[in-house]
Amino acid sequence: MNKLTTCLLLLIALPVLAESTASEWHNTTLSDATIAKIQQASYDYKKCVSDEIQKPDYQKQESRFATEQIIKQCEVVLAKMREVYLAEKSSRSDCR
Repeated sequence: MNKLTTCLLLLIALPVLAESTASEWHNTTLSDATIAKIQQASYDYKKCVSDEIQKPDYQKQESRFATEQIIKQCEVVLAKMREVYLAEKSSRSDCR
């Protein structure tokens, strides 16, 4: 009975194990130049947020509202990072 139960459990677990390997993390294939552009865009976004936080107008507002306003102000800067990813994606699809 024990062997039968063990075999059944293994048969049930096999598809689960096979599925988990398909969703494993793989190393990035981004070029060094793209990574540098992403890092620069990330720095620019963080700088924008930091600069906005320093403004006295936000100190008087409720924190959730102030956060929403800051995010809206820096959305254009964050969009640059998305553009880098999209450019990389389109250049990769052109190569295929």
